[in-house]
Amino acid sequence: MPSVLIVDDDSNVVSALEAFLAHERFTVRTATHSASALGQVLDAKPDVVLLDLRMPAVHGLEILQLMRTAIPDLQVIIVSAFLNEEIRQRAFERGAYACLDKPVNLVDLKTCITQACSGMGTS
Repeated sequence: MPSVLIVDDDSNVVSALEAFLAHERFTVRTATHSASALGQVLDAKPDVVLLDLRMPAVHGLEILQLMRTAIPDLQVIIVSAFLNEEIRQRAFERGAYACLDKPVNLVDLKTCITQACSGMGTS
C-alpha cells in the first residue's frame, strides 16, 4: 500500500488520520514539526504528504515549497481549516496536488490519496 506522511501540529488530528489510514492499510508516518516533516520526506520518501497550513515556526506553504524543491514529484495534499481561494491558488502554484477542508471527509481523503498515488488529476 502507499505510504502517507501526516504533517499536523494537532495531536488529535494526527491520531484520527493515522488510525483511519492504518485501518485502510496505508503505511503511515507522522510529524508535528516542520523540521521533522522535511527530514521524513527526505528519509522515507512517502508517496503522499497530508500537510496542515498552520504549523509552528514555518507556515505550511513554505514547507510545501521546500518539500517540492527537494522532491519535485512529491504528491502533497493540503488539509486545513483555513483554506480560501487565495490560499488554494498559492498552494497550487507551489505544487500542491489538492486542497481539502478540515474537518476532512475521510472517504474524500482516501479517494484523493488513491488518485494522487495513481497520478490522476487534482481535486
